[in-house]
Parts: sequence; C-alpha cells; structure tokens
Amino acid sequence: MKYATIWVSALLFALAACKNDEAVEPVQDPDLYYWSDSTKHFLSVDPNTIIIRSSLDTAQIHQRVNASLGKSVTVRTTSVADWYIIQQSSSLASSVQKIKEVTEATETADSYLIGKTSPLVPTGEIVLKIRSGYSIEGLLAKFDNPAVISKTKNLGKYTLQPNHFQEALKIANQFYESGFVDFSTRVFS
Repeated sequence: MKYATIWVSALLFALAACKNDEAVEPVQDPDLYYWSDSTKHFLSVDPNTIIIRSSLDTAQIHQRVNASLGKSVTVRTTSVADWYIIQQSSSLASSVQKIKEVTEATETADSYLIGKTSPLVPTGEIVLKIRSGYSIEGLLAKFDNPAVISKTKNLGKYTLQPNHFQEALKIANQFYESGFVDFSTRVFS
C-alpha cells in the first residue's frame, strides 16, 4: 500500500508538471533557419510570442488579450501595418485560438528563438542585394512574385514585403539559395 501511494503521488506530480504552460520547450524544425554571413542558422518557434494581423489598435489588443487570458502580455507593433507582436513570460501555445478570437486576427505568424533563449521577432520584411548580372524583376518572377519592393537602395539593395507575412523566412531562404543574390535575410527586431 505504501508503494502504491508513492507511485500515485509521483504520477500526479508528473501530470501536473506536463500541464504547466511555463514548461514548454521550443521545438527545433530542420526547415526553420535563416542565412547570415554565408552560414545557416537554425531556429525554433518561440512558444511565448505570437504575431497577429488585426484591424484593432495596440491598446484594444492589449486590453482584450489581458482580459481574456487573465495574465499580463506585452503588445508591440511591427514595421508592417496591422501586424502586432504579443509576448508573455510563459507559453501562449494553449491560448492561440482564444487570442485570435478576441483580437479578431485574420492571420498569425510565428516568432523564433536561436537556441532556447535568444528571441528573433520577425518584422515582416526581407532585405537582399542582387548579385551582379541579375535583376530584382528576374528574381521575383522566378518565384512567382511572392513579395513586393517596399524600398530601393543604391547598389542593388532592396527591402521587400512578402505577400504573406508568415512566408517571409521561406522566401528569404529561397532567394539566397537561388544564387541570384549576394545576401537575403528576413529582418528581425
């Protein structure tokens, strides 16, 4: 009987630990990476951050999410209109659907971590430099125009805004791996 009590107590403790939102580990995905200085840097999804697209303003989002979750969150804008970063000190994974509903979000995107603690929050932009002999128009056409030019700089440097925010990392990697560019990376804050 004594061993049964210890076993049941250990089982209940283990179940309680699994239920704790703060214990969520980031998941490493081999398709999540970005290029910098000719090196592939692997990422994992940040469980404490979500990026949403909403027509509400920052104050409305902050008020609605705090009221809904009963926890304090941080809400920031991105460089792309109508996209907001929501962060909390514990995992938001179990709250994504609720956040989408109360903020009237039409889309969501992930934020990332390098390792387990260094956050990389995407801004929704791609910066690249076209390699000599190639054109930005040719690069965009090769991939069925997945982005639009938002800024043009001298010497073949461009800032692009992807047609779909959540595709920016994939697009930046495709551009880099195409050989048309000297560099291509998703911009992080």
